[in-house]
Amino acid sequence: MILEQAALDKLGQKITDIEANSDVEILLGVRSASSTYLSLKLKSAFAFLLIFSIVYYFFPYIQGWHFESLFFMQGLGAFLGFVLGYSKLFKKIFLNKTYVQYKVRQKAQVDILEKGILNTKNKTGFFIYLSELEKQFYIFADQGLVESFGSKFVEEQRSFLTEELKQKDPYQALSLLLDNIKPLFENSFPQSSELENQVEKQVYKN
Repeated sequence: MILEQAALDKLGQKITDIEANSDVEILLGVRSASSTYLSLKLKSAFAFLLIFSIVYYFFPYIQGWHFESLFFMQGLGAFLGFVLGYSKLFKKIFLNKTYVQYKVRQKAQVDILEKGILNTKNKTGFFIYLSELEKQFYIFADQGLVESFGSKFVEEQRSFLTEELKQKDPYQALSLLLDNIKPLFENSFPQSSELENQVEKQVYKN
């Protein structure tokens, strides 16, 4: 299930409710799919283009190079490779789960630097980044949260969300995660009126 705008708005409201009673600032980033899928399709298209070119060149019944036929074979190969890139079996064979996780983490870390989650006054930023199609995610808690809840806090939230994503769609899993951390943040970091939000947008999709 892909998160629609209505679902993102509901998650945004949950974050607003937490921040109304807490100094923790939460940022949720969502992506439909990681860049690994487009990369796989393009690589597959190029690989089949080369394969069909080689097959054409060594085909025993063709004398010399006929560029119209060659271009047709290359186009056919590229098209076939790109279409195969959509195949679940093809993805399963050629997409390593560890590599997908790496790409999701890489994009999340860029957004951490760009979106202002590190700029909270008391280092109380909390960031969740989810790639919907793969159900892969990255969670970051700033120094103030780690010092308060312990070094295992992030891993505990990762384990919680991992289990929920196995059984539920992304909206339900994220909603339950926010419900899970709400009392922790409100009790440990009650809202202080002198602090202003440093993160402009609570939920974004790219």
